[in-house]
Amino acid sequence: MTSRILKVLTMLAVATLATGCKLAVMVPSGGDVTSLSTTRNCTGGSLCEHNITESTFYEVFTAVPRPGYVFSKWSPGPAFWCGDSTSPTCEISNLGTEGNAGLEAIIATGKFYYVMPIFKIVGIDTDGDGQKDHVDDDDDNDGV
Repeated sequence: MTSRILKVLTMLAVATLATGCKLAVMVPSGGDVTSLSTTRNCTGGSLCEHNITESTFYEVFTAVPRPGYVFSKWSPGPAFWCGDSTSPTCEISNLGTEGNAGLEAIIATGKFYYVMPIFKIVGIDTDGDGQKDHVDDDDDNDGV
């Protein structure tokens, strides 16, 4: 029992030290998001969370559509970064803000911020019959 309490207290202490705002990269199944550092890549259909605990965060995210999809824009919203931008890249940085009390207060809140690409289906035609697979009942053209 004492061991279990010690584990819980240790986890709480570590969580307290790691407090910071959070960046959630939400990626729908129509594509992936790659990061310039390659350490924050996020695949389609995933939610990837990253802690921002100091004023040295820098990353460039790129929306990469899968076959049959195109990148439309970054999702808008009050806590969404790059919202409504139609550029497939989204740069997020707080570099050069050391000592900014307002920013340090925001980082300390633990609040979530988001980035989410919007991919639009355009379809592919794998059997060459002129109908996109997502509306083609016979997308392999085998007659079945």
